[in-house]
Amino acid sequence: MRSAGAVAGASGWLYAPASTALTGYQGAVDIPALADFTQCLRQATSVPIVSGVGISAPALAARIAPLVNAVVVGTPVVRALLTNPGQAPAVVTSFAQALHPAFREHRV
Repeated sequence: MRSAGAVAGASGWLYAPASTALTGYQGAVDIPALADFTQCLRQATSVPIVSGVGISAPALAARIAPLVNAVVVGTPVVRALLTNPGQAPAVVTSFAQALHPAFREHRV
């Protein structure tokens, strides 16, 4: 790993972007590449690994969740708040349901 020194000195958590694109990206995410990257990080550190960038749909969040300790979902919520604020709770709920079984029974 090229950044072994930075990883070795990490505390708190490490961010493993799901995509190298800009925040708000809605295209394909290379899940195998993310899996390889998180595996390398786990070999270099014991801090939690968090992923975001490009996690634009609940199904994608559910696919990424097993690879990391936490999933960051920002842009879909912000988009809902900006375009249709009344839909924002439903967007958040859909991600929560996809990420955690305890939330699957919750209805907005």
